[in-house]
Amino acid sequence: MSVLVRQFLEFFVMLQAEPILPPQKALIVRAFLDSLWRKAATHAMVLSLRPMSARLSGLNVIAESEFNAFFDLSFSSLNRPIV
Repeated sequence: MSVLVRQFLEFFVMLQAEPILPPQKALIVRAFLDSLWRKAATHAMVLSLRPMSARLSGLNVIAESEFNAFFDLSFSSLNRPIV
């Protein structure tokens, strides 16, 4: 796994503990995903994040749901396939 992707995952876990509203979290997550997506070598890793959201979130179903929504929004807004 790319160091950047690993850092993003660690950051997202920490972000969940912050008192930030979901729309602001969505902007932050989208900025990271867009940055990671710019590098073609990370495309497969970025696409693998969505299926890993349950493991990433552990028992926190709210965090999992938020991550999936943020991920889907990021990809659908750019007309990219989520596959």
